[in-house]
Amino acid sequence: MLDWYENNNGNFVYSISKGDVMTVYKKKDGDWGGIYDGRHLRGSYDNPEEAQRRMEKWIIDGDDSLEAPKQKLGWKKTQAGGFYKNSNSRVTSVKQAKSGKWFISLNGELLQGVWLNTSEEAMQKADEYVEYL
Repeated sequence: MLDWYENNNGNFVYSISKGDVMTVYKKKDGDWGGIYDGRHLRGSYDNPEEAQRRMEKWIIDGDDSLEAPKQKLGWKKTQAGGFYKNSNSRVTSVKQAKSGKWFISLNGELLQGVWLNTSEEAMQKADEYVEYL
């Protein structure tokens, strides 16, 4: 295992090179996770050593299966299966119609003529649209 050091925040850090750092940190739930270059380690670990070994396997050995899926920033899942987010004093929602297509609503009003195939496409289009308002 590489030579990790504990910083003042209680995180464990390994510097690959200047400005290129892997970090293992304690999550709010008490488990351990890792981050590198804005990307997160898949899973949760009981102790920092276990998370460090996984980070090394992911970043140093190149095992990309250990990278967590990218988060849909700001989007929250609804009980009905859609997604919503609050931004710019608006509530933006994406929902699935009975046809299977996804649509966007802004403050409860349907964005006319925009039907998408997946929730991911709908969230991306909603983010693009709201950015220009």
